[in-house]
Amino acid sequence: ADLKKACIGGDRGEDITVASMNLERADTVLSEFCKVLGQSQREADFALLLKLGCAGIVVDTCSRIKDCLVASSSDANEASPAWKQMSSVMLGSLKFLGVLCKHDFARIYMLLTNRVVRLADLAVACLDMHFGSVASLPDAQSVSVLFLP
Repeated sequence: ADLKKACIGGDRGEDITVASMNLERADTVLSEFCKVLGQSQREADFALLLKLGCAGIVVDTCSRIKDCLVASSSDANEASPAWKQMSSVMLGSLKFLGVLCKHDFARIYMLLTNRVVRLADLAVACLDMHFGSVASLPDAQSVSVLFLP
């Protein structure tokens, strides 16, 4: 419930944007989840998170932050507090998904629900933003490559 309130803003039916998210609270909740899940050995805990839709909420959060970062990448200041906070929530979200996917059934769930495609899109966008901000590289080094297991 806390994750949903922090990342989505509760049960409001309006269009969700990064501006409507409580990024500070989302970062705290995600770090607490990661701490607890990192110590958990029970598959039932991870299955419950999937059943409650936490993976979907976190992937949606990553997608919204990615969209915001890509839209503002041309005029964004990476030292700004908003950029740092969004990056922190993105990192917490990816850590959460990494801890969640240490079980086979969670990885299968991510594949079957097509959330892996959205994460691959996120990875490509981050690589494109990174290489777009780096000074021009020789042609041989300017190709973005993503290796997936």
